[in-house]
Formats: sequence, structure tokens, C-alpha cells
Amino acid sequence: MGRRIFGGEQRTRAARPIFGIVLALLLVLVGGGTARAHVGVLPGTVTPSTNLAFNIRVPNERDVPTVELRVVFPENLTVSRFQPKAGWQREVERDSAGRITAVVWSGGQIGSDEYEDFTFVGRTPSEPGVLTFKAYQTYQGGETVGWENPEGQDNPAPFVTVGQAAGAETETGPAIEGTAAVATSEAAAPAASAAVSPAPSVAPAGATSPDTEAAAAPAASTADSGSDLALLLALGALIVAVLALAVAGIALLRRRPAAEG
Repeated sequence: MGRRIFGGEQRTRAARPIFGIVLALLLVLVGGGTARAHVGVLPGTVTPSTNLAFNIRVPNERDVPTVELRVVFPENLTVSRFQPKAGWQREVERDSAGRITAVVWSGGQIGSDEYEDFTFVGRTPSEPGVLTFKAYQTYQGGETVGWENPEGQDNPAPFVTVGQAAGAETETGPAIEGTAAVATSEAAAPAASAAVSPAPSVAPAGATSPDTEAAAAPAASTADSGSDLALLLALGALIVAVLALAVAGIALLRRRPAAEG
């Protein structure tokens, strides 16, 4: 009887490292599947001295809807106009010289597991560099998340790199999920094609751009679906590997007492 108890204690102690490894791997899997989405700007890379359309992409990461977005523009970006957004009101902020410094969209909702794009036209500076935006996302109930920190920290500020060689078509978009990049050249193409001359004509009030939205939506949907499927397949493979490791370890521990006896 005493030998059996001692053997049981040995098996329990030996099994602890295996279960610890399994638990750690499961925590990594769970952490990787819940990476935080963040507010970003499309396209991510632009040419100097160019008028083009930018999309502020706003994913919702709460169980309650997003009801307001405030964006503060970089000082060296000249914003000229906005695309109407159905269901949302827009309030533009200007400085004493009349320059557009910020904008607030409110009145609409971005539900859980959804995102929205808010479009504006701006002229990039003549010198290469980085355009850093500040975004403030307000949820139903009053909670506001400020996306204003340096890259690599929590709640990073959206940014755009200026300096791509003229004529290049390598623009990329910001990440929605912390584990995958979203929007490729297909999604960036509508923004690039929206580039206008230094003195763009003023669109009639209330006019929309159905072609841009129709072209961007399928690309974004395809990228989201592909990244989600790849993530699910990777998680499934890792779970199977963890379970196989656990079963092999338990079987090995059961054989040891028999061999010793």
C-alpha cells in the first residue's frame, strides 16, 4: 500500500511540469486570439505634396457601441473636405486662420465586432516624415479611449508615413487585429485614385462617392475573412499539438511505475 501511495506522489510531482507547460500554451493561445484592435489611417504610406483621400478606420472592441469619434489632424497636413457619412453628424474645428485642426463625428453607432471608415481629403506636406494623428473613441455610456501614444505602447496613435517615391504603388493600411495586417493594395487603390489636383473642385453638398465605397468594401471584407480563417486554423493546430503533448506525457508517467515494479 505504501509503495502505491509513494508511486502516486511521484506521478503527481512529475506531471506538474507537463500541466504547467500545457496551461502556459493555452494562455498564449487565448492571449493571441484577443489582441486589441486600434484606430488607424489608410493609406499607411503616401507621397509628398499630394491631395488624396484618407480613411480613418475605427474598429469597436467593446460590448457596447462606439457613438463618437474625435480626430486631431497633424499640423503639416492640410485638410480640405470630408465625405458625408450616413447616420453620422460632423463638427469641424478650425484655428484662428481658418485651418481645419480637428473633426468630431457623432450620432451614429459602431456595434460590437464591427468597424467604420471615416473619409476626408488632405494635402500631404512637401517634406518626408511621419504624420501622427490623435483619435478619441467614445463608447455608449461615456467611456473615451484616447489613441495618442507612441507606437509600441498601449493605445498607439494612428500615423501615416510620407516619403514614398512618386509613382510607387506600395501603400499599406493599419492593423485591425494585433495579429494580422488589414487592407492591401486593393483597399488602398480607391484612396490613391481619389487623388486630386492641388486646387480640387468642390463637390456639391451631400454628394457621396459610391464608387470608392463599393471598391473598398469587398477588399476589406476579403482581407478580414482571410485573416480570421488563418488565425482559426493556427489556433486549431496549436490546440491539437498541446493535447497530443499532454496525452503523451500522461502515458509516459503511467508506464514508469510498471517498469519500476
